[in-house]
Amino acid sequence: GDSFVHGDGIADPNKRFSNLLAQKLGPNYVVFNLGKGGTNTAQQIEFIVNYPFSPDILILSYVFNDIQGAMLERQWRQRPSSPQVPQVLAPMVNNSYAFNFLYWRIYRLLEAGQPDEKWLWYLDAYNDPDSWWLHKQQLLQIYEGAKSEQIPFLVIVFPSMEYPEKTKVVTDRVIDLFEQQHVPVLDVSELIRGIPARDLMVSPTDPHPSEFANKLVAEALYKMLIAEGIVQEGD
Repeated sequence: GDSFVHGDGIADPNKRFSNLLAQKLGPNYVVFNLGKGGTNTAQQIEFIVNYPFSPDILILSYVFNDIQGAMLERQWRQRPSSPQVPQVLAPMVNNSYAFNFLYWRIYRLLEAGQPDEKWLWYLDAYNDPDSWWLHKQQLLQIYEGAKSEQIPFLVIVFPSMEYPEKTKVVTDRVIDLFEQQHVPVLDVSELIRGIPARDLMVSPTDPHPSEFANKLVAEALYKMLIAEGIVQEGD
């Protein structure tokens, strides 16, 4: 996964849903969090392939912006610029969890209220037949890889925590794709339905999942693993 898995904006890594899931599973299980902020599906495939251990269970965390690795060159050139960490601060931001947390909190405070040009750009990508076709192949590659290795595979699909209904138009496509392959999918938009955005976001200026949202995901994911017979309760 990306920053949603990495836990951007959460000061204590133990409050991430991966860590909370590990606590629920107990000492017989080890949960590896491979989340890296700013990555897309193409890059995440590389992480899985190059990881030195073969997992007993594979869980993909999906966010709507993961399609960016399937962008056509023409679209990629037209993308809104991404924020860049000043070179002098990059070593601290990239290597210190606490400093990363503080830096991006301040950045989003300064950017609050700006037009969401990136969302429109991503929406165009999903509506582009070529980009969407390529992205589907990337997602199916992960599924086929897990299937060939007989590794149980689950998917968590995150909407925008600030505007879950707005992003549902694209997350539903991904959910349908995996459900057609009979892959268990945790639709976080259904999990958080009716909950105020202020409770789901790290802060009004940081749309990453809050500690509360991470707790909800961990609980639902644990129940799904049991319901699917992948783990046994109290194992």
